[in-house]
Amino acid sequence: MLIRRLRRHLLPQGEKGRAVSTSRFTRSLLIALAAALALASIAGVGATIAWPRYAASLGPIDLLASRDGSTVVVDRDGRVLRPFTLPDGRWRLPATTHDVDPRYIAMLVAYEDGRFYEHHGVDARALLRVRIGEFPVDRRQPARRDVRRLLAPCRLVE
Repeated sequence: MLIRRLRRHLLPQGEKGRAVSTSRFTRSLLIALAAALALASIAGVGATIAWPRYAASLGPIDLLASRDGSTVVVDRDGRVLRPFTLPDGRWRLPATTHDVDPRYIAMLVAYEDGRFYEHHGVDARALLRVRIGEFPVDRRQPARRDVRRLLAPCRLVE
């Protein structure tokens, strides 16, 4: 039944709406297409079922290394007297979002992910947009997208 529908939509129509007789190659191609579609559907359902188990098996992320910061000497009022660098020479001073200028946070969120507060870590719309963008109609489109990405920081500085 699926093959008949595919033939009806993909093959040229003869008189009275019947599909024109096809070669053995075309039939094989339609069968392969239907099999690939069925396999992709089964894989999608399987991945949807398996994903929660896989995510639960990962366990929590170890954030101890990210908490290691520079040693900071403060006075009795809590003012910084002397910060020290990490052994690799980087500064990691403790800061919260309240310590950072709100305009900087707004600019960072707007540049990195404008919909940051609307999703829970993975932006499904952005993933779909990237997937669709991988099949450009115009061959020059990827180059234009790269130029826009390079020029975006310049607009933030203005």
